[in-house]
Amino acid sequence: MPHALTHDDVQAAAERIAGQVRPVAVAPLDLGVSGTTSPGRVHAALEFAQFTGSFKARGAANFIAAHREAGTLPEAGVTIASGGNAGLACAWAARAHGVRATVFLPATAPAVKVERLRRYGAEVRLTGSEYAEALAACETYAAESGALASHAYDHPFIAAGAGTLVDEIRAQLRPGHPQPLTSEQATPPDHSRSLAPASSAPSTATALDGAEGWAYAVSGRVRGTALDDLSGEAVARTLPSLLRALDAAARVDLAGTSGYGIWTPDGRAPHASWPEALLAIGTETPRVPGWRAALVDSGIGLGPVEAGLSALAALTPCLPDARRLIHGDLLSRNVLAGEAGITGVLDWGNALYGDPLYDAAWLLHWWPGIRAGARGISTRPCSPTGVPPGRPRPTCGNACTPTCSTSPSTPSPTAPPGADGTRCAPTSAPC
Repeated sequence: MPHALTHDDVQAAAERIAGQVRPVAVAPLDLGVSGTTSPGRVHAALEFAQFTGSFKARGAANFIAAHREAGTLPEAGVTIASGGNAGLACAWAARAHGVRATVFLPATAPAVKVERLRRYGAEVRLTGSEYAEALAACETYAAESGALASHAYDHPFIAAGAGTLVDEIRAQLRPGHPQPLTSEQATPPDHSRSLAPASSAPSTATALDGAEGWAYAVSGRVRGTALDDLSGEAVARTLPSLLRALDAAARVDLAGTSGYGIWTPDGRAPHASWPEALLAIGTETPRVPGWRAALVDSGIGLGPVEAGLSALAALTPCLPDARRLIHGDLLSRNVLAGEAGITGVLDWGNALYGDPLYDAAWLLHWWPGIRAGARGISTRPCSPTGVPPGRPRPTCGNACTPTCSTSPSTPSPTAPPGADGTRCAPTSAPC
């Protein structure tokens, strides 16, 4: 007889998964029209910020925790036929509990889905050409191996876990419950307030504190064309305004903050120096787990990564002792532009404290269109010795031999500055 789900089941699930999933953040939506800001009575539950990107993590966490609690979690682990949110959630929850997960998909499943599942530690088995065939193989595997068969929704533990979201939303909206912070209440460092309007950082409508130090913001609407989609000519017109925006970011007052690298909402970054922050890219973090093992398994191996880290380590003595606000992720449609220049710089989730030329280096490396556009921007002349006329030869304080680039198409934004502030490209490496 089917299990009749009760609110007691939902409450029991909430107790089991407390501390395992992120509490939901709830944001009021602005339903004003014609430019007004009159608040509406509709709220958005930002469960996209949940582990694996959906509420499915709740049901999967409860499913495994409940079976572990009852002593019914088999050595063969769990299995599911799903390449969507349910499969990701099952793989994530299994890894969190140290349990094996086997996920079945049709052989036609997109490679990106398979890769995401494997990053969560799941064993992926590709069977047949349709989902029904993968489901049949999953059921056979469960019967033969003793693995615990999970489901996207049709199980009382899964449903009860999903139900915890409703109770959390109701609690968030209960009169007297602390509501999400508005932009006027946001705690320092509120760098976006310092950035606007010079940097085209959108105004913050709502700021929210999430679990494990994560923070989220809902900004005002910004319109424009992604910098990624602009022609070389359009980039040439737009680039000056973007550089002014980055310059404005670099001038933000960082008083009351500390450290280098990605900073948390309280203004603290984890590293003692900028070189240390850069080299930390070779260390796995809870934010991006399992990538080293994934590279080894992919056949590419860690060789290219280790070689790159070694080259970077050799150059770190040349790095300036700069600590400024850096965007850190000027890719993936995070910069919008209009006819008059930059209209918005979005997604400050990867913002760093460190050398502001880091952003320039990203732009030059990733966007061929920006390189093409930059050819039309004039640069100062260089003398045969590589030093601008009338300026003393810069010194890096080490064995580097600096020389200015004589080609506008090959700027060297990551090179170390001399004593006079001149930035030149080292002709020898390592320093």
